Amino acid sequence: MRRRWFGCACCPPNIARLFTSIGHYIYTPRTDALYVNLYVGNRVAISVGGHALRLLISGSYPWRDEVEIAVESAPPIAHTLALRLPEWCSAPQASLNGEPVNCEPRKGYLHIRRTWRHGDRVKLSLPMQVRRVYGHPQLRNLAGRVAIQRGPLSGGGRQRDRVTQRLASCKQSVFPHRRNWSL
Repeated sequence: MRRRWFGCACCPPNIARLFTSIGHYIYTPRTDALYVNLYVGNRVAISVGGHALRLLISGSYPWRDEVEIAVESAPPIAHTLALRLPEWCSAPQASLNGEPVNCEPRKGYLHIRRTWRHGDRVKLSLPMQVRRVYGHPQLRNLAGRVAIQRGPLSGGGRQRDRVTQRLASCKQSVFPHRRNWSL
């Protein structure tokens, strides 16, 4: 129970709560499909029909636009992987073991149904175009504001130059190991 003097949880408890529960956000297992919601590097084993569907997600997303999902299950498992296709991505591309897969989203997900075998690889490309996003003109605190968005990442301010300066300073202070990071 929350104490009366503690009207709103501040960042440290929320971050701790997020880290302890992030696994519940990455995947949504259903009887008909395994929904992959977040492309976070990880290894997982999900029970499907009494067997473990083992996956390894890797890549440098969101810094780069490619994600790879490798199947590590020993026995073949018939199931559907439903891969989230973000709304901001206008031209997603997918391949399965080097062969193109039709990327027509169904309710925001690419559904791939097959018998998965050890060594199967899905490569998902989510091109991240740089675009300007404007604040709603009727909302006082957003009117006149602009943000620069590249994929799921964005930064904003009142003027484009301030946005560019802010992003430049952030990339140097927060990501000093990224020498060729660019928008």
